[in-house]
Amino acid sequence: MPLHKPKRIGFFAMLLALLGIGGCGEINSDPEGLNNMCMYGTPTAHYSVKGQVTDTQGNPIPNINVSFYGIYYGSPGTQAGVDPFGVNLKTDSKGVYEWDSQHFPYPQVRVLFDDTDGPANGGEFESENTLVNITFVKDKKDKNVWNSGNAKIDIPTIKLRKK
Repeated sequence: MPLHKPKRIGFFAMLLALLGIGGCGEINSDPEGLNNMCMYGTPTAHYSVKGQVTDTQGNPIPNINVSFYGIYYGSPGTQAGVDPFGVNLKTDSKGVYEWDSQHFPYPQVRVLFDDTDGPANGGEFESENTLVNITFVKDKKDKNVWNSGNAKIDIPTIKLRKK
């Protein structure tokens, strides 16, 4: 006996729900208030990043734009792409930046530092970037198979050169 249209829709809706298709949920909000959405069944990890930006003499530089990009790989040793985290921070008056969020667990993160205010705050500085290898540590009590763990990342002080 063939399925009638209402039963067919219900059957496929139930099948898609079981497969996790279309199931989304909010992980958290980034500092700018934009929601990071993640599909059901996508691995996540907690990132806690802290660092400082100075000039070559060690003077802190405020208002440097700091952005994060996840690096992912395809076949062994081949970079497949870069995923912007959608987070842009500014260093504070002491040149410090901090970021705390849930996101996809990338094995490496590239952090970019850009002077966007020109000659203010001590002069114009060249852009800089650093590649950070990520290690996630999972709490043994955490039974969530989709949670890759926590990464506490202290980036060494970035020294920007004047243009």
